[in-house]
Amino acid sequence: MAYAAEDVIANGECGARGDNLTWELTSDGTLTIRGEGKMKNYSSGSSTPWYDHRNSIKTVIIEPGATNIGYYAFSYCNYLTSITIPDTVTSIGECAFLGCYHLANITIPGSVTSIGGRAFSGCDSLANVTIQDGVASIGDYAFVRCTSLTDISIPGSVTSIGRYAFSECKSLANVTIQDGVTSIGEYAFSKCKSLTSITIPGSVTGIGKYVFSECKSLASVTIQDGITSIVEYMFYKCTALTDVSIPDSVTVIGCSAFSDCDSLTSITIPNSVTSIDTFAFWGCALTDITIPDSVTRFGQSPFGDCDSLTSVTIPNTVTNLGLEPFKYCDSLVSITVPQHFTTVEDVFPNCPAIKSVTILDGTTKIHGSAFKGCSALTSITIPDSVTYIGGSAFSMCKSLTDITIPDSVTSIGSYAFYYCTSLTDITIPDNIRSIGDYVFSCCYDLISITIPDGATKIGKGTFEDCKSLADITIPNSVASIGDSAFEDCINLLDVYYIGTEEEWAAIQIGDGNDFLTDADIHFHNHSYTTVITPPTCTEQGYTTYTCDCGDSYVADYVDGGHNYENGICTNCGDRKYIPGDVDTNGTIDVDDVLAL
Repeated sequence: MAYAAEDVIANGECGARGDNLTWELTSDGTLTIRGEGKMKNYSSGSSTPWYDHRNSIKTVIIEPGATNIGYYAFSYCNYLTSITIPDTVTSIGECAFLGCYHLANITIPGSVTSIGGRAFSGCDSLANVTIQDGVASIGDYAFVRCTSLTDISIPGSVTSIGRYAFSECKSLANVTIQDGVTSIGEYAFSKCKSLTSITIPGSVTGIGKYVFSECKSLASVTIQDGITSIVEYMFYKCTALTDVSIPDSVTVIGCSAFSDCDSLTSITIPNSVTSIDTFAFWGCALTDITIPDSVTRFGQSPFGDCDSLTSVTIPNTVTNLGLEPFKYCDSLVSITVPQHFTTVEDVFPNCPAIKSVTILDGTTKIHGSAFKGCSALTSITIPDSVTYIGGSAFSMCKSLTDITIPDSVTSIGSYAFYYCTSLTDITIPDNIRSIGDYVFSCCYDLISITIPDGATKIGKGTFEDCKSLADITIPNSVASIGDSAFEDCINLLDVYYIGTEEEWAAIQIGDGNDFLTDADIHFHNHSYTTVITPPTCTEQGYTTYTCDCGDSYVADYVDGGHNYENGICTNCGDRKYIPGDVDTNGTIDVDDVLAL
């Protein structure tokens, strides 16, 4: 269309080679681009030749012949409402329509193979976008914050959707991704708060983290067979999500993949998954979960804060439970640790509903904080294979009334039973040599305890604030008692010391132990009775020494053995073989010669 000279308010060149493309702006707000070839790429909106007239531009017509739309070409043309792109254009440059706040509709022809990064970023009024078949890539941030966009259909010709491509399109309710797309960049649809469902086609093999994070209305997700990983934060804070279909191609559920999906009550994990990573289902509303036999490892707290989770089955294939896998699972009531685990590490801290735990034989270590804060735990079975109980392992288990620690345990860490306020009775194994700091501190109901013979140290604050502790038995092997070990043990009246007054005086007793030193100290010198067990033909003899206090030991071993006379044991009748004694009567005589 030709305009009268008086209608043209500005014109010039905009071609990559100068005059190969020209532009003309008329008084009605129409900017027309004419010519052939490439448009110039601009470094910013202010470097475009029509920048000073940008608020007058309402319509852009690019006539056939132009092959691209340059970088920043129409950025911040605040009153631009429509544009015509011919099928000679093959690319839309970066930031080409950045901040065109009034642009409402656009059709991108199939001749365009690439939509550049931030091409339509911040086009607040852009409600309708048609991407025709032929477009191959959508760049990073291409439509970010197009807050009026409600629907988008991505054709099968597109192979890649860039990072943040449709992020924060808060009105985007319907997205169709055609089979053909192979990669979706990180955050591509994050914070699309109106999006209700999505199907990820099987052609997609690569997908970025946070891709659908904080899509608050997203309720249903179908993932077709193709991707191998539910990546980090993929559905993070999708608070309406209730239905997810995970295909058999998936082997990894990534870090925080479904974290804080607080409407997700159930999910089926396929038998292809081998790893469930850190915080994968943190804060979900799951009530129960079946972990398939294919899973071998957990990351840290994959089911943490699932406060509706009541039961979990851990298959024997899992070799690494990670740290605190069920932390803050307030409704979890029971669980069995698989037999092949040799170490229990921070498995159930702060699971206030769990009442019973069975640790199967084969476990050798219960590490620090393993059951910390399990306030409903009343019983636990510790097998004879356990040798170590770590710091705070059972701290704040307020319902635990008694526990049997097997003789196999040689070390108990600091705070191991701290604040077990219902614990009334505990037996410390004979193999314990050192009792760590604050091990039984604040065990308010603990009445009596015996320190095993052989223990050399009672740590700092070990029995601090055990207000019901009335008596304690301490052996003469103890050489030191730490500061405040018995502080605020207000009912401690009797100390039974298995030793002499001189040995008691030699113990290094730290400050803050007035309730210990002011108690009645009952000294005890062992008085042993003896029981002699004579030797036998096959066993040693020995003497058992027993004191009326219960202490006992065995000593004075005497070798046993047969007492042979004429080749026959006088004790048991065993016959000793003598070479030449054919008739085995214990002597060599004429009968033996004749027998030969």
